[in-house]
Amino acid sequence: MPFLPIVERELRAGARRRSTYRIRRWTALFGIACSFCFLAVSGSATAGSGPGRVLFTILTTYAAGLCLVAAVLFSSDALSSEKREGTIGLLFLTELKGYDLVLGKFIGIALTTFYGLLALFPIAAVPLMIGGLTGGEFWRSSLALLNGLFVSVAVSLWVSAVGRDSRNTLSGSVAMLLFIIAGLPALDKLAYLAWGKVTWFTLASPYYSFRFARDPVYGLKTAHYWESLGVSHLVGWVFLGLASFMLVRFWRDKGEEAFRKTGIFQFRSTPVRRRKALLDTNPIAWVMGDERVLKWLIWGIIFCYGIYAAMQTAGMFGTINPLQGYSGPKVAGFLLKLLFATQVCRFFVESRRNGALELLVCTPLRSSEIIRGQWQALARLFLAPFVAFLLLNFAPLAFTVYRAAKGPGFAEFLAAGLGIGAAIGMNGWFAFHTLADVCALGWFGMWLALTTKRPNLATPMTILFVLILPSLMCFFDIIADLIFILWGLTRLQQDFRWVLERQYGGYWRGPRTDALE
Repeated sequence: MPFLPIVERELRAGARRRSTYRIRRWTALFGIACSFCFLAVSGSATAGSGPGRVLFTILTTYAAGLCLVAAVLFSSDALSSEKREGTIGLLFLTELKGYDLVLGKFIGIALTTFYGLLALFPIAAVPLMIGGLTGGEFWRSSLALLNGLFVSVAVSLWVSAVGRDSRNTLSGSVAMLLFIIAGLPALDKLAYLAWGKVTWFTLASPYYSFRFARDPVYGLKTAHYWESLGVSHLVGWVFLGLASFMLVRFWRDKGEEAFRKTGIFQFRSTPVRRRKALLDTNPIAWVMGDERVLKWLIWGIIFCYGIYAAMQTAGMFGTINPLQGYSGPKVAGFLLKLLFATQVCRFFVESRRNGALELLVCTPLRSSEIIRGQWQALARLFLAPFVAFLLLNFAPLAFTVYRAAKGPGFAEFLAAGLGIGAAIGMNGWFAFHTLADVCALGWFGMWLALTTKRPNLATPMTILFVLILPSLMCFFDIIADLIFILWGLTRLQQDFRWVLERQYGGYWRGPRTDALE
């Protein structure tokens, strides 16, 4: 048997897939459009750093986000789907080892995302000609992006090797990546504040090698960049080794049952009483159930953002600057909307995959009842977290108003009131924009999951078209949200039986009359 036969097969299959070339083409077009829009509006000088550095920061930030999203969506169900379909047992009857399967899936997934990232590098080098960027910073940032992609795919494959259900593996991948990227530096910071000692957990986060690649930071912390790059890369190999080790031992049902007792992941379903209540309300809400792992992950994000809001409030207590610190709400909101998009598309994707959608349209259920059941299940998971998130966004502003009201003079309160009014307007716009994004993700994601030829691509396409591409339009992206809402709402008003008839080419038309004759 040749060395790593699965890797060779995945490379040949990836070279024949159209998505390998399409992702590279669309990534390059996205980078060109982003650069063109920035250069068109950057007539005024950017705050002291030059337009080249600002453009490079925008492109690399988008590239890092796309790498993380692509790694989670493509890797989290790579091995668990093989276990559900029963093909891993057949592969283990041969001489294949666990590392053969893991490295084969790793190469197949990383190949597509790597080509997309490779297509973006020449466009990211344009700021070198504009000015404000050095060649060393470009190559260090590129190396950090590749390392971040490697770690993300490795962590997601480990979670996929452990779990079996696609919903739990997706939530587990997001949780593990958040812990490695943001949780380990937070533990390092807490240990320093509590005991005055540095634990160096930060070096395991691939984000810090990306951060230390900047020239102003790299000149002061040269060793930190290479240490963070090496340690985080080693963490990726450790997760690949763990995935190879656990895949051989936990691919059977009894292996997963044994792994549940370890407490690393709790794959618990909805209690029986609550499921009966859901069945009386709406059968579709009963089918979708109540995702325990996802719910814990959502509230974990809200808890972390609450800590961030408290720290921001403490920093703003001395000076009144309500417009400060909008990066935190954007990151937390993007993570919540990312999880919302995966849940929106999940029902139709799984129903088309296992044939449940054909059974549903044979029942007396109407299309409107199916859609309403999905919205009820989504509201049960996301309504309270989104309300808490938007309220926490107003918490620093409330303390600022209290500080201004307790001021010594009316003139200072009036001067502060102008900034407070602007902050209220910005927070109100942020809340309205979040609501529009959620509605657009819901309606457009359901329509894509129902009609796209490849259901597995419904979630990435929804995130790309609703969240990523409209962000180039700045404040005008609300127009794109309205278009997506109207499009999905109009298309989903049709009977699903007619949608399936067009999709399957007349499968639902019944027997032909000439055949009966």
